[in-house]
Amino acid sequence: MANFSGWQFQHGLTATSIALGMVMVTTTPSRAFDAWTGATSTDWFNAGNWSAGVPTNATSTRIDTVAPNATVVGTAGAQATGLRIGVSGTAALTIQTGGTVNNTLGIIGDNAGSTGTATVDGAGSTWTNSSDFYVGHYGNGTLTVSNGGTLSNVVGFVGRYSTSTSTATVDGAGSTWTNSSDLLVGYAGNGTLNIRNGGTVTSDWGFVALDPGSTGAVTVDGAGSAWTNASDFVLGYDGNGTLTVRNSGTLSNVTGYIGNSSTSTSTATVDGAGSTWTNSSGFYVGFDATGTLNIKNGAAVTSTFAYIALISGPTGTVTVDGLGSSWTNSDFLRVGEGGAGTLNITNGGAVSNTEGRIGSSAGSTGTATVDGAGSTWTTPRPRPSSTESPPARWTSSSARTACCRKTCSSRISASWSSTRSSALASRTRSASSRCASASTSSR
Repeated sequence: MANFSGWQFQHGLTATSIALGMVMVTTTPSRAFDAWTGATSTDWFNAGNWSAGVPTNATSTRIDTVAPNATVVGTAGAQATGLRIGVSGTAALTIQTGGTVNNTLGIIGDNAGSTGTATVDGAGSTWTNSSDFYVGHYGNGTLTVSNGGTLSNVVGFVGRYSTSTSTATVDGAGSTWTNSSDLLVGYAGNGTLNIRNGGTVTSDWGFVALDPGSTGAVTVDGAGSAWTNASDFVLGYDGNGTLTVRNSGTLSNVTGYIGNSSTSTSTATVDGAGSTWTNSSGFYVGFDATGTLNIKNGAAVTSTFAYIALISGPTGTVTVDGLGSSWTNSDFLRVGEGGAGTLNITNGGAVSNTEGRIGSSAGSTGTATVDGAGSTWTTPRPRPSSTESPPARWTSSSARTACCRKTCSSRISASWSSTRSSALASRTRSASSRCASASTSSR
């Protein structure tokens, strides 16, 4: 039987101080469970399809077969404590035509080698998990929320352990996945999240590719499609993450990170008019890792302040390409604060900020290129070096490439220190008691 793991994370993100803890809880079943047999039909509410009758809110429930019939919830009222789809075998659950399921812990693809599939389809169809929810625990999980279906839980996982390769898709206007706490895509495994055609996902913190060796891929595609984070968003914490926002899709958060630690190589692309990534506070491309951001074909990224290659060692690259493509900072922009930073503004792209610096600290390198008709970097207080002061607006007419390696002593600005302390204040989130309770009742 698979171990159940709780999620405990201290959200303060620094390159040298990472607080990440797991609480492992292994339990022995204290009561009999109810298993799906599908002997009579596909109907959840038919007692003949279960080993111990129709599950109640006091029943630990397993669905581990699709033969002779897969499981369908077509009306309201399905209940369970822990609900697992694909424990050791292959299983499927479909919630449709206004069907509802309420349970504590939810798992799709529990043990290694298992395969679980769940679909929540149609307006009024809902799956409510009062505890955490896994699309791929040790096994492989596939989740589809479509055509106005809704899913909710506390912490959400896609690809929890290294043995899991799992995918979640939220598709269509009115289709929602609500995480009252964090959402992690590719924790230690391989996780994929697709948000398309007006689907929406909400969470507190968003993480893509958390552990070393993990991979996470997120696509937000289409008008009305959105991932909204109440707090910060991290693409590539210790793993390798990719993000694509296109066709008027949107991503929003407080502080954004691309490439958090030295084990991460991560890339984000925001593509097309109407496609946006909104950081209401700071933005780091290459925090302590290799980070790449591409803004193209009329897409827009906004932030308060921004760093490209913050700490000594990482490499950060930002390219703003094409007419209408923009990166707007309401405060400062640093290109190469401690590492090697590169900013390319090409083919009509535009970047703006209140103050710009290239190669800010001792040993850092910064390169900025503004090239092509209509390409602009608007920086009222530019500082590419200690001796040179370029015009306030760099345009393609100057065909300007600036590169600076500063040798003078420098320190990270006070604004960074104060902003980091407020934006990344340590917050410990522990689901251990919640998970232990759900685990004991559901295993």
